[in-house]
Amino acid sequence: MNIQNYIFELEKTQNELLNALGSSTIQQLTHKEKDKWNILEIIEHILITERTIVNIIIKPSNELSQSDEIIGKGKLYEVLINSINKKITTIESLKPKGDIQDIIYFKSIFKTHREAFKKDLQTGKIIIDSRVFKHPYLGDMTVVDWLYFLLYHTQRHLQHILVVLNSSKYMLIIHEVEDYKAWETIFDNAAQIRKEAGEISYQVLIFQNDTNKVVHFSKWCSHEAAKTFFESPLLVKIRADAGVQSPEFIYLNELRNGIL
Repeated sequence: MNIQNYIFELEKTQNELLNALGSSTIQQLTHKEKDKWNILEIIEHILITERTIVNIIIKPSNELSQSDEIIGKGKLYEVLINSINKKITTIESLKPKGDIQDIIYFKSIFKTHREAFKKDLQTGKIIIDSRVFKHPYLGDMTVVDWLYFLLYHTQRHLQHILVVLNSSKYMLIIHEVEDYKAWETIFDNAAQIRKEAGEISYQVLIFQNDTNKVVHFSKWCSHEAAKTFFESPLLVKIRADAGVQSPEFIYLNELRNGIL
């Protein structure tokens, strides 16, 4: 194994992960779909897993391999990256505990962890030899196997995070309002609850020939969150107070965008 090449790949993945998180919103970070982890839980799992792997491979082992790799870099890439949609059961000790609550905290401890890990690789504190340690599902793996597992495991979950961040949903609501100014006041007062419900950004437009026909176009973390919010009893009352008549809800997925 070429340590410098490995560290280069580590740093590349680290930068991609932190850059992706830096462009995320709190709604995207905390949104959950059914039994899936949200992004905060995913990154906590990444950190727990990496720390666990380091603790494994610094220990002595009674088993030695005749080669540097048992499973091999290519097979691990196939299992973790090429088969990304195939669910891998996570053992209890590696599941998130809810300790990561914000990105600033995660970035700080993740960078500290990664710097110590790279230093241990460069100084030889982590010895890259033929010691064998058993993975709960993949079986026997050498130190090299474990190092590639760590790298590809993070890349695997980075892809999951990017899917969430790039799959924003949109809402188009057409309101018939009695008075725009009255509607606008109530709309502005509801900004915080819209944000907490999962709205990321919005535009308000009016029909050219009818100023009491208002369009609310917004970006959401999911259609599920938007639907739950707009169909809630609270919103029914807010719309009534705002003089809204028979709003039309249109749920949209983005296919492409561009600037000309």
